[in-house]
Parts: sequence; C-alpha cells; structure tokens
Amino acid sequence: MQGHDGEKLLVGQWVAVAYDKTFYIGKILSLANDQTIKIDFLWKRKDGAFKWPRPKDIDIVSSKYVFCSLVNVEQKGTDFLVNQFDRVEYKYKLYQKKYML
Repeated sequence: MQGHDGEKLLVGQWVAVAYDKTFYIGKILSLANDQTIKIDFLWKRKDGAFKWPRPKDIDIVSSKYVFCSLVNVEQKGTDFLVNQFDRVEYKYKLYQKKYML
C-alpha cells in the first residue's frame, strides 16, 4: 500500500495525514485493507513539541490522505519532535490547495 505521495506505507512508520482544516502526525498501527490504515496520532503542544494524548487519538483513514509518508519524528523523554516540521507543513498546504479547496 502507498500513501498519496507514492511512498510505501509500513506498520510503525510515522506519517502526516490531511484533514479538512489541518493535518496530524501519527504512527501506523496496522494496514486494515488495500486502502485504509489505522493510525495513533500525536497532539501538538503550544511549545511545538508533540505528545501522546489521553485518551489515545486513534483513527482509521484512507491512504489517499497520507500526504507525507516520510516524517522524521524523534522522541525526547515523553515528548516527540518532528524534524523539518516546516517541510511537512508546506507539503500539507500544497495538498490542501490542490485537493481540498
């Protein structure tokens, strides 16, 4: 299975998923079928770091909404940092402009 960007999707991989007004970073938990994946999403804090929310934010989404399959996430204690977040944000704006507006 591939994301919208053409990259192969694998369990345990960090991805960025487009929603109507924003995007979220998450880790693939399972590949449900040919088109859907189960993802455990992080939440972004005001300081720019990410954390696992309580309760968990898990969703099943179509692979066509995975606009960035190669997200580099680094864990620092209980926080997560998304390297090159501005690059992911830019890719979302391009995706949003082409497919969502």
